[in-house]
Amino acid sequence: MWTGKTSKLNISSRFDFGQYNLMVQNATKINYPNLGSSNIFMEIKPIKTEKDYYTSLKRIEELWGAKRDTQDGDEFDLLCTLVESYEMKHYPIAPPDPIDAIIFRMEQMGMTKMDMVEYLGSQSRVSEVLNSKRKLSLKMVKSLNKGLKIPAEVLLA
Repeated sequence: MWTGKTSKLNISSRFDFGQYNLMVQNATKINYPNLGSSNIFMEIKPIKTEKDYYTSLKRIEELWGAKRDTQDGDEFDLLCTLVESYEMKHYPIAPPDPIDAIIFRMEQMGMTKMDMVEYLGSQSRVSEVLNSKRKLSLKMVKSLNKGLKIPAEVLLA
C-alpha cells in the first residue's frame, strides 16, 4: 500500500488519452517511504514518433521486474500506459474474421463439421457457412455465442 506523498512543483499538465496525448511540464516531487525524504524527479515525455516508441520499449525492457511504489516501478507504469496508448492509435488490432473464429474454436475443442450442425443447422448449411457462401443469421450467432462462447462482437464483425 502506498504511504508516500507526492507534491506538484509548478506543474501544468494535460492528459487526454482519447487523443493519446500526455504533456507534463516541470517535474513531480515524490517522497518514497523506503527512501526517507529523498526528492525524486521524473521526466515524462509523450510518445510522438516511432523513435520515441522504440526508445520507450527499450526502457520498459530495462525496467521489467521493477518493484511497485519505487521510482523505477512508477516509470515502468507510466511508460506502459503511454506505449499502450500509442499502440492503440498506430497499430490497431482488427477483430478476427467470424468464420476464422469459428474454425479456430472448432480446432480448440476438437470439433468436426458434423458437431456444428447443432449450432448452424443442417450439414449443407454448415458447409455453406464455413465456406463463406452463407452469412451467419442472428439465430446462428446466438447459438454459437451461447454454445461455443465465441463473442457476439466477433461473429457480427
